Amino acid sequence: MDVSGFIWPVDQSKVVRFTNGTGRGFGDRRSNGARYHAGCDLYAPRKTKVFAVTYGRIVNYYPFYKSGTYPYDYAYCLMINYGHFVMNHGEILRDLPKGIGVGTIVKPGDLIGYLSSCNMQHTEIYCNTETRNKAWYKGSGQPGTLCDPTTFLINLAKSNGVTIA
Repeated sequence: MDVSGFIWPVDQSKVVRFTNGTGRGFGDRRSNGARYHAGCDLYAPRKTKVFAVTYGRIVNYYPFYKSGTYPYDYAYCLMINYGHFVMNHGEILRDLPKGIGVGTIVKPGDLIGYLSSCNMQHTEIYCNTETRNKAWYKGSGQPGTLCDPTTFLINLAKSNGVTIA
């Protein structure tokens, strides 16, 4: 996919490697091997800005994960349909910027949220029909609409001058 004109999703010019086998990559084992990682984790500090990567529409927003670092700090899932795919901008703070919510039309670079105390954006990509993320359990096979975001994110990083260390 051509990523020219797309924006890197977190306000960070250098990110920790998120490829398979790092513990942060797509398909890495979770919960002592009971499930697989359905995305790639882009590490950055709490309250780092999160941006829309291209033109799209917010299709869902719901609690995703209890981070536990701050009292009552749940990480939320913000699902955006970008036309060719739906991205889970996971593990963001509950409080969204003014004017951002389900149904909002976004454009590249729009501020859509802030990272929670999980200190990462958990990034999943789906076919453009999904409105909720899917768990990937051992023995059940990869969810049919789930796509590996690794190559997309690597190309997007290169296009935006982001270093993967």
